[in-house]
Amino acid sequence: GTDLVTGVSYTMTAFLAEKQQGKYLVAYVLNDTITRNWETPTSVTIEGPNQVLVTNTAGIQLTATVNPELAKQEVVWSSETPTIATVSATGLVTPVSVGNATIKATAKGSTVSGTYTVKVVGEAVPATSISLASDAETVDAGDTVTLTATVLPENSTDEVIWTSSDDTVATVEDGVVTGVKAGTATITATAGDKTATCTITVNDPFGTATAPISVTKALAIGSALAANAYTDRKVYVTGVVSVEPTYNASKGQYSRMTIVDPADRTKSFLAFSFDESEGVAAPKVNDTVVLYGFIENFSGNTVEMTYIKGDASSNAKILSNVRGTSTLTVNAEHATVTGIPATATNGETVSFTVAPDTDYVIDAVKVGTTELTATDGTYSFTVAGDATIIVDTHKEGEAAAVTITKTSNEIVEDKDYTVSTSGHEVMYTSLELDSVITVSTTGQPNCGSFWGSTTIDWRLYQAKAGNVVLTAAEGYQLVSATFVFSVSNSGILKHGEDGVESGAVVALSGSSETFVVGGTGAKANGQVRITSFSVTYVAVSNS
Repeated sequence: GTDLVTGVSYTMTAFLAEKQQGKYLVAYVLNDTITRNWETPTSVTIEGPNQVLVTNTAGIQLTATVNPELAKQEVVWSSETPTIATVSATGLVTPVSVGNATIKATAKGSTVSGTYTVKVVGEAVPATSISLASDAETVDAGDTVTLTATVLPENSTDEVIWTSSDDTVATVEDGVVTGVKAGTATITATAGDKTATCTITVNDPFGTATAPISVTKALAIGSALAANAYTDRKVYVTGVVSVEPTYNASKGQYSRMTIVDPADRTKSFLAFSFDESEGVAAPKVNDTVVLYGFIENFSGNTVEMTYIKGDASSNAKILSNVRGTSTLTVNAEHATVTGIPATATNGETVSFTVAPDTDYVIDAVKVGTTELTATDGTYSFTVAGDATIIVDTHKEGEAAAVTITKTSNEIVEDKDYTVSTSGHEVMYTSLELDSVITVSTTGQPNCGSFWGSTTIDWRLYQAKAGNVVLTAAEGYQLVSATFVFSVSNSGILKHGEDGVESGAVVALSGSSETFVVGGTGAKANGQVRITSFSVTYVAVSNS
């Protein structure tokens, strides 16, 4: 930008002139004159003390900021309606006559500009009152809440000035309050000599033991993290258990529990692993729990609470558990069940009796896949989440139904299967539960591989077209099936068009039935991890 003269010697020194918002502004000195390489203007922002002016009064001083910050901060002021209001070269606006005027600031040497509108009135109309729509609000740190002020009379020329009693707790601008840190601040709206206040309570964005954040908020915090990054401190989260965790007695640790937001049950949060706190009951489906631990954005697509590798003190904990109410249903086609309430509290013992219909015999009474034994004609069980009481019967003189239940751990032990670790998968696409029932899978690697250490699961992947097929040998017919499983990446198990819940009994017919692995997320990568298979079948006549 400097014209050089032939035959004249020049000394130039380049240096970093200043640092602003992490960026260095390059400058150079040519013959003792400092020249900066300014960035190109992108916009101009104008601020002023008020927008309502009265004729024959002193003007207002406007200030202009050229964006980005490293652009040259020089503007040219102009008024698009100088008969209403004029503006000086330094941004001083003077009212002239009644009306609206647009003041403009243009970045020097550029066409980039910003505008500021002022209203000029003939005389001042003082405010007689000001009120706020709310006198108390709550906001999380980092979030905002908007306050609305009403000034009377409606034609008052007094503008609303907003202030906060403690900017370190909450700030306010044009009625928009931003929570900064946990605490309480008073927001004051002033119009002339009239004021109105609102008390703002700012919650810790990571919650407290007595006021934990919701699953929805935890997902937002985790989604804002980079892939495989953790929150910088532990978070308190509350939710309702939708998938019961497994328990490792040797480690005293739970794993793979899912909790949902009761206000929006589509929002689910995975507790990958956590320790139990003394005196806290084991979590069951429908319980409301409070967890405390680090949140991780695992691989950029799964928000979960887990430990930080290499830091034993980072294990999450379950701090409290309030027993939930579970729904009880009965599946007894040829028997009468007495004593089962529609709902019961987790941990409550329910006792009931069963009377088979005439000419029918009871084969088994089960809660889910667990078979019960009667004592003096009465069956009992402890409620631990939504459950179905199943009564299997058969007609006298006909074949009785048979139920075979196998856990993934039992299958691996019985058949000496290889259990997968990262990078080492062995597919088992056909499993014989007994001499009648075969479980098979379709799909690409690694569908049908067993994973785990203490608790082993059999995995299927939506992205690899993983399906489960139950097949009964010739002469037999399927009656029902139950799968106990966990999910990952919003995976689901479907039978036809219906979703299948873990532990739910699915009525079947025929000799072969297919279950499909799908997903509810945007990505087609849902996973289903089966830990138990239970199939009921009956012999049929070959004729």
